[in-house]
Amino acid sequence: MKFVVDRTSGWIDGQPCPEATKERIWATDVRTVPTLDQARKAHWAGSFFQEGRTGFREEGGYVMADFETDAWTVEIDCLTCLMAFVEKYGRVIVFPVGPNVYSRDYQRLEIYDDYRE
Repeated sequence: MKFVVDRTSGWIDGQPCPEATKERIWATDVRTVPTLDQARKAHWAGSFFQEGRTGFREEGGYVMADFETDAWTVEIDCLTCLMAFVEKYGRVIVFPVGPNVYSRDYQRLEIYDDYRE
C-alpha cells in the first residue's frame, strides 16, 4: 500500500525519510468557507482558483479543489511493516483517504517530530 509521507516539522525541506520517493499525485485543497461565492471574495481566492485546478465544489461546509502536485510517498505492504516504520520514526499519525484529506488517492503518514496544535 502506498502512503503520502511528510513530517510535522514541514519547514524542513526535502525527503522526509530515506524510504520516500517523489511522485506526482492528485491532492485536494480544502478551505473553511461553505460556498464558492464566499471563496471568490476571500483574501486567498487567487491561490485557490489558480489555473490548473479542477473539481471546484462545496462539500460538508467547505469548498474544495483538486490539483496535481509532487509528494513524497512510501510503500508499506503489511501491518508488520507499518509497525516497523513507526518503531523507526517514533510517533506517526495515519490519515485516511476521504473528505478534507490532502491526497485523494493515498492515505497519509505524518512523522510527528515536532509540536503542532
